[in-house]
Amino acid sequence: MSYKLLISQKGFCTIKPIIPLLWDKNVVFFPRRINDKLYFLHRIKPDIQIASVSNLSDLTKEYWENYLIHFEENVVLSPKYKYDVSYIGGGYPPIETPHGWLLIYHTVHDSLAGYVYCAGAALLDLDNPHRTWHTPRSTFG
Repeated sequence: MSYKLLISQKGFCTIKPIIPLLWDKNVVFFPRRINDKLYFLHRIKPDIQIASVSNLSDLTKEYWENYLIHFEENVVLSPKYKYDVSYIGGGYPPIETPHGWLLIYHTVHDSLAGYVYCAGAALLDLDNPHRTWHTPRSTFG
């Protein structure tokens, strides 16, 4: 599968499949490099995954094929509470704190009235954001 990175005039980035086999969205870049790599979060339903590259040009067909072979290793957050039973996705870029990267993300659960959106939070390790330290049991909304 091939991907291309699209950067808008306002600086927003999206990764779009050239052959649309996966619904991949909610790309959120970390505000700085970590261990000399660019990290970003994205969502392939229902989870939030993490990826890292040295340069954006590393996002090749071969990169994504290898990424998908090891897909489970890249999942940072999965829905596990009542409020996020349908899926979760990116929100703001992670915020660096002394205790880790504060990640604010959106949660969704289906109801008879439609989708119910809330905000969730997680704390990711500063040096290894693949590692999640904490996710609260309740939402902000």
